[in-house]
Amino acid sequence: MTTQEVRPTRKVGKAAMRSLQSALPTLADGKRYDDDKAWLRDHKEEVLRDHKDEWVAVHREKIVGHSRDLHDLVRDLRRRRVDMTTVVIEYVTDREVTMLL
Repeated sequence: MTTQEVRPTRKVGKAAMRSLQSALPTLADGKRYDDDKAWLRDHKEEVLRDHKDEWVAVHREKIVGHSRDLHDLVRDLRRRRVDMTTVVIEYVTDREVTMLL
């Protein structure tokens, strides 16, 4: 089943399923996300130099935002209408960090 193939169940009506399907990322969006993750990995030293200990958002192989505070970053991205379903957000540091989400 792909991200576009969601079948209705008894608990979720057909109208709700159509709404959900339209919000799901497409396979192309998944490829874009993977490409942005790879870009971030390939440019780690450069990004670390410029944005150490910050949250960094990457979209279409460009840094579209950064902040020391994740909530501020997300608020800024939403204000600028960045597509949150395909943006890669990672914390950039040279320290080992354990995060509880």
